[in-house]
Amino acid sequence: MTSEETRDKILRAFLALAAERGMAVITTRDIAAAAGVNEVTVFRHFGDKATLAREAVRRFHPAAALDAYESAIDASTPQTAMRGLLRCLAELQSQLAGRPELLQFGLGEAARYPDILDDLREIPAAARRMLTRAFEQAADQLRPEVSIDAEVIGFLGMLLMLAAWRSRHWADLTDPQVTALLTARLRPLLRSGEPGPGQPGGSPPGMPPAW
Repeated sequence: MTSEETRDKILRAFLALAAERGMAVITTRDIAAAAGVNEVTVFRHFGDKATLAREAVRRFHPAAALDAYESAIDASTPQTAMRGLLRCLAELQSQLAGRPELLQFGLGEAARYPDILDDLREIPAAARRMLTRAFEQAADQLRPEVSIDAEVIGFLGMLLMLAAWRSRHWADLTDPQVTALLTARLRPLLRSGEPGPGQPGGSPPGMPPAW
């Protein structure tokens, strides 16, 4: 293995063990055994567990991928805007769900190891930037009363909660079920192209427009 491959194996082994048992419990010997290297190699590359924690978070957090995501939403109709927003939300859900060990480690250890907090904060910050770009692109098809900032925070909280629950097996939801939840949450935010509530042919006052 190259030096970079060795580092990657050690970081992955550390993250998996720390998420499962807690950082305080595992030893460098445990990490070395899980990575298939000797303990000296762990010390040579990282020195201690605190350095391992910082490097693991920086290596595996998805902020760069989220910032690089191009939503390119077609806002010519409510339906195309819906599809674009769903693609963006699905990508964010996939990025969060694809890193269960990082999520569990962050939730369990961040308070005890403040040195990793700044890097962990960048995950929701990048996710918020990603969703804001998507909603701004879809703005022409959003209902006029919709607050983009409020909806971004709401969707981000929902996806972070779902990712945390699924990583701990607290919620047995399939990807199609998650998509159905997101669709139901999005639909009332978008214009319908129909007459407004209370107008001839429109929905009754106080009811969302029909799709």
